[in-house]
Amino acid sequence: MFARNIRLSALVLCALALSGCATTSASKATEPSSQAKLELAVSETCADSSDAHCVLVNGEGVVMPVAFQDAGVQKASVVENHGQSEIDVTFTGTGAALLEALTEQAAKSGSTARLVMKTGDKIVGSTLVSETIMSHEVSIVVPQTDDAQALVKSILGLI
Repeated sequence: MFARNIRLSALVLCALALSGCATTSASKATEPSSQAKLELAVSETCADSSDAHCVLVNGEGVVMPVAFQDAGVQKASVVENHGQSEIDVTFTGTGAALLEALTEQAAKSGSTARLVMKTGDKIVGSTLVSETIMSHEVSIVVPQTDDAQALVKSILGLI
């Protein structure tokens, strides 16, 4: 299967399919520290947000994972695409292997499973996974209420 860029949003995982004429602008890439990572875990949706273990992630209840696994990041940068901020992440070899393993687990677990992504203390996404991601690169759609540059610095281990 060919590797492909994947867009991770809070609710949907879909192939990144932008036309060749789409306008995008990338921020200057920042060198990562040796601590550059995106924390990943597989969890389930939950209906009762009043439960202490159920947290809202972009309007959807998700059981807060007990533990996350560190997926090493080689580089990350903000890309503005038609007014929407995205973070392009390139994983290290071991980070990509972890992403593949966890997305395979989530895809096999059914429609209530979510791939939860975290940097520092911030959950940056909870995504329905329909198929295994076999790529070193993903794009994370950033809600307009979040600071994409600060998230990149956190992923890169700079803050």
